[in-house]
This record gives sequence, structure tokens and C-alpha cells, in this order.
Amino acid sequence: MGEVERVLVVGAGIAGLSASTALGQVGIGVDLVEIQPAPSSDGTGIQQPGNAIRAFKALGLLDQLREQGYRFKRSGFCDAAGNVLSTTTHDPHEELAGNGIARPRLHDILAKAALDNGTIFRTALTVDALEQTPDRVEVLFSDGTSGSYDLVIGADGINSKVRHLVFGDEPSPRFTGEMVWRCNVPRLPSVEGTWIYMAIGARAGVIPIADDLMYVFLIESPRDGEMRIADEHLAEVFRDRLAGYGGIIAQVRDGPLSEPQPPILHRPLESLMLTPDWYRGRVVIIGDAAHAMTPHLGQGAAQAVEDGLVLSRLLARGGQRLAVVLEEFMARRHDRCKEALENSLQLGQWEVERRTDADFVGVANRVWELNRQPFFEDLEQVR
Repeated sequence: MGEVERVLVVGAGIAGLSASTALGQVGIGVDLVEIQPAPSSDGTGIQQPGNAIRAFKALGLLDQLREQGYRFKRSGFCDAAGNVLSTTTHDPHEELAGNGIARPRLHDILAKAALDNGTIFRTALTVDALEQTPDRVEVLFSDGTSGSYDLVIGADGINSKVRHLVFGDEPSPRFTGEMVWRCNVPRLPSVEGTWIYMAIGARAGVIPIADDLMYVFLIESPRDGEMRIADEHLAEVFRDRLAGYGGIIAQVRDGPLSEPQPPILHRPLESLMLTPDWYRGRVVIIGDAAHAMTPHLGQGAAQAVEDGLVLSRLLARGGQRLAVVLEEFMARRHDRCKEALENSLQLGQWEVERRTDADFVGVANRVWELNRQPFFEDLEQVR
């Protein structure tokens, strides 16, 4: 196989599970640890744009995602009143047509794939210390046990313990000035893809995640510095914040959101970019731990899956020192992720500034087109 035969992956979110699956597929042994007592499957839904679809297809998971999610047929942008600004019709036979899926269903698919590909999975466990030698990483776990690995992958999210151990406190997550609301509701028949409603200083939208389910979201700056709303008031306040919207958003506000609902999530949007390199010696950081993005372009999870896929394929080539592999990994990943992150932040900044002259649709379409470009296919040919 080469210099890397046994890897520790820290964090069992989308990045960690995808990386574990990808590594197992190329014959690399994986230990996966997750700090939570049980794998987290919280959350509402997630959209999977074309580049995520390509990555999941390479992992052999696309059919399951299609079966348990919703393949987009027609998406668009509207103004707050519901007037259509632009639409995209997705060819049902187009392989890269976007998909929506509930986060718990996605997590279950990824967890099973990781286990099926040989991952050894332990929960209620993280790393307390890392000590590197030229050939190994010696790991002290939080339960007092230890392990020795050829490579450690930190995929433990925006507040990454691995990143802190290797890089210190900088960079640290920063609040972007916006909050996000999310809630799952029954899918309306008219919602066949992602619909975004652009208001001054905010955006709302709906994304189908199953034949019978969709999620509704709102991104806005906190009102009067309001960062925390009591759980018992979330539904009422959420409906109030959607009062100025028409179209599908109004139908959801006056229909499903007026009835008892599953938990409504209300959280700050934070971002982080580790630059220029995401590795030190034999420890590399991926996913939100390296490049936490706001959801404006739907690229956070997509880029996280890409990270694990590309890293596994580079390691599978063999015949190269790990330092050379990680250098190439950065050459393939850093600028691509940075562009997605910065464009997402730009859209959010325009909203915070309440800009009326910003080209929101143009930026989104440009990034989506850029992400149609090849990013790993040449590596598949040498496996």
C-alpha cells in the first residue's frame, strides 16, 4: 500500500464518515472515534449539489441517497414577495442533478458505509494528546488508552480538538453576523427543488429532502442583538420573521408552521479557514475543522466529502512519501475550498449590509458552474 496503512479519523460527522469509507475502499485500515456517546444524527436536511453527487457516486452511495432523498426537478430564485427571478429545470436523467436528504438518513447511510468498509468505530472518545515522530503519530485518548498511527485525520468540526492540538487557537471560528433558522415540514407538491426567496438583508428558502418532507430555512441578522430565543417561543418568532414573504414561504408559514412542529433550530453562522496548509507532519485537518462555510451555497458538506475522497485516492497511489501526498492534497483542495468559502461569506456580507445592488444569483450560478469542473477523476484512473 505504501507509507500509510493505518489511520485514525477523529469525528464521525459527514467529513469523518466519508473519509473513513473512502480510505477503507482503497485498503487503508481506519479507527474512527467520536466524542459523543452515540453518533449524532441531529439536524434538518441538506442539499447535495452536483459536486457532492459526483463524490458520493465515487463512494458507491449515490443510489441510496437518491432512494432516501429527493432528486431535484425544478429550482429557482424569487424576490421576497414570491416573484420569480430565475429558474433552473433539472433533467431527471442528468447524473449531476442536485439531491436533498434528511441529515439523519444521510448519517445512517454514511455510518453503514464506513462500517462495511472495515472502519473500527468507537464513541464517547476523543484525543487528549498527539506526539509525532518521523514515522508515526502516538495518540493518547480521553479514556486513558493509546494508539499508534501512520496518519491522523482531524474531522471533528468547527471547534476541532485536533486542530487546537496541532495549530493552537488560531484561527478560531468567527461569527458572521447572521443567524439561521431551520425546520422540517411536509413537502408541498410545488416544491421540486431548492427555492430561494431574496429579501433585503435576509433570505428564506425551502429544500425537498424526501417525497413527503422538506425543510424551510431563514438566514438573517439577529434582531436587537438577539442571539438566543427560548425554545417555547421559537415557532412563534420564526413565523413572525417570515411575515414579509410571499409565495411558497407564505404557504409554509400559514400552513405547516402554524401547526405543531418538530424542533426548530436557531443557530449563529460561524466560519473558519485554516490557511495556507491543513497539515503538520502526519496530522491533517479536513471538513469544517479546516474550512467551515456558511450555508449560502450549499458547499460545506460537499467540500467535506471531496476532502476525504481526494485524500484517499492520493494515498492509494502509493510510492510517495506522505509529505508529498499531503502537499498535493493541499494543491488540489485549498484554493477550491477557499473560493467556495469566500463566495459564501460574500453573499452573507451583502445580506448583513442590506445591499440592493448585489448580484446574489450571479455569484451562486458562477460557483455552481465552477464546481462542475473535474476535481478527482484523474485519480480514479490510476487506482
